[in-house]
Amino acid sequence: MASGHLLAMFTVPDTGQQAARNGPLNVVLNKASGHNDTDEERQVLADVFDSAGRVFEFLHFDNPASIARLSAKAVSLAREKSGVVVAACGDGTINAVAAAVVRSG
Repeated sequence: MASGHLLAMFTVPDTGQQAARNGPLNVVLNKASGHNDTDEERQVLADVFDSAGRVFEFLHFDNPASIARLSAKAVSLAREKSGVVVAACGDGTINAVAAAVVRSG
């Protein structure tokens, strides 16, 4: 993954260690983040998740106005499937996803 980008994971409350170890990953990814190749970063993440035997879904956005809605969707999916919310790419994405997780209770 390109330097300068962060990857943060937040488990949705009440899903516990089992979700963190085995639950599906709901990855929020900003396609317009920075000057890097997001498709390449997405492929690296997919390869790592596949190698670990993890089920995952990428939730892409390229318009900052849609990040709150998409972050809330990731939280909802994680709750429904006893999964994990993952924020990938820049600081703004990580902050928005963290806020959605905190608001979810």
